[in-house]
Amino acid sequence: MKKTVVLLLLACCSCTLGISQVNEPLAFKAGAAKIDITPKAEDFPANIKGVHDNLYIRAVVIDNGITLAALISIDAGIQEAGWQKYTTLIEKEQGIPSRNIFISPSHSHSSIFVGGGFGGPSNDPKIALFAANVDKAIIEAVKQARANLKPA
Repeated sequence: MKKTVVLLLLACCSCTLGISQVNEPLAFKAGAAKIDITPKAEDFPANIKGVHDNLYIRAVVIDNGITLAALISIDAGIQEAGWQKYTTLIEKEQGIPSRNIFISPSHSHSSIFVGGGFGGPSNDPKIALFAANVDKAIIEAVKQARANLKPA
């Protein structure tokens, strides 16, 4: 009996100590940004006649207190090489591990496809200009979203 009481007291003490040593939860933060990547009328490739809806890159960066992740949507098509280029640049410049970067390009038959495809041939200088603007804007959107991190 005495042994049982001692074991129960020890169990209660260890539970109480465990409860009093609970660490504070990590702060979860999120930030967002949106950049308009619609080309100017004079920069339209030959097959693009006008703008029905503007094109955007949207980025959400989340921070769970341990690591960062980025969710990116782009209103244009990109190829595998583009995804690899962007994740590598974002990891290098923003410190977000490439395995935590998710890029979702739109599937559109009326938007520009970075790297060629709809909107003109891949050697069209206006497509190259659009691609260069996308390169800058995708990095800038993630940078802005990270700068906008707030408790969520």
